[in-house]
Amino acid sequence: MSATTADKAQPAAGSVTGPPAPVRSALRRRRLRKARGLGVSALYLIAALVAGLVIWQLVIEIYHPEQYIIPAPKDVWHAFTSLVWADPSAPGGLWEALGATMEATALGFAIGGGAGIVLGIAAGEFRIVQRLLYPYLVAVQSLPKVALVPLLATWFGFGLTAKTSLVVLFVFFPVLVNTLQGVVTADQDRIDLVRSLSGSRWQQLTRVRLFSALPGIFTGLELGVTYAFLGAVLAEMSGSQKGVGVLISQYQNNSDTQATFATLIILAVVGFLLNAIVRFAHYRVVFWESVSGKDFRATNAGG
Repeated sequence: MSATTADKAQPAAGSVTGPPAPVRSALRRRRLRKARGLGVSALYLIAALVAGLVIWQLVIEIYHPEQYIIPAPKDVWHAFTSLVWADPSAPGGLWEALGATMEATALGFAIGGGAGIVLGIAAGEFRIVQRLLYPYLVAVQSLPKVALVPLLATWFGFGLTAKTSLVVLFVFFPVLVNTLQGVVTADQDRIDLVRSLSGSRWQQLTRVRLFSALPGIFTGLELGVTYAFLGAVLAEMSGSQKGVGVLISQYQNNSDTQATFATLIILAVVGFLLNAIVRFAHYRVVFWESVSGKDFRATNAGG
């Protein structure tokens, strides 16, 4: 290779590599908007928490309810710290119970979410599957899920299997409905384009319909993870060997309202974090979707 050719192959000294200046500027503005949005969301969250505490304390100061009805915030805080800072290895404590609840939540969410996605895609792609599933979906969805707890306990006992089964029922329907809607509402022009290029039905599914369904799938998963945690706690309160729901039942039987309130706050925080994790995955995977233009395809879990 000649020296002239080698010089042409090498970038000029001091040249700027990377995206052009307009692209860097657009990326910088996008990061600033995202950071500003996160800051505003954090401020709103803090303001909501402060307002809730103020209203709570005002109710205590004005109406002076009995402690077993509505405890004061400071009493709930003492119970909260006692629960959180307890020995994690202590049997029957919060952390052991929370671990049991999270185990059922994770298993039920994985099974129910996976089944909902697969059957939602199948029902959207094949009309016969949709027609065969529809009567059963309507029948089971119309049932209050809590009413199924005694039946599940009869079949599976009071262990992990029974709790996981109820969680699956809570998760399955929101994911299925949102997945199905995403598949059937795919852009017909894009499907026609793939078909005009001799694309197979599989290519139409994988390259158009699945991408169209991704926002709906994650919306269903966001709903499903919240319902999964709720279903696990309800199953434990209705009859189980261990879990956060068992703790709540014990506190209620002992009229320990402070510990009950503290446990409910912990459940709210855990549920919020689980939803935030799925939302983060949503925005990372469906990166082309605008947060402001997000289509919330919510569905009632029927619990």
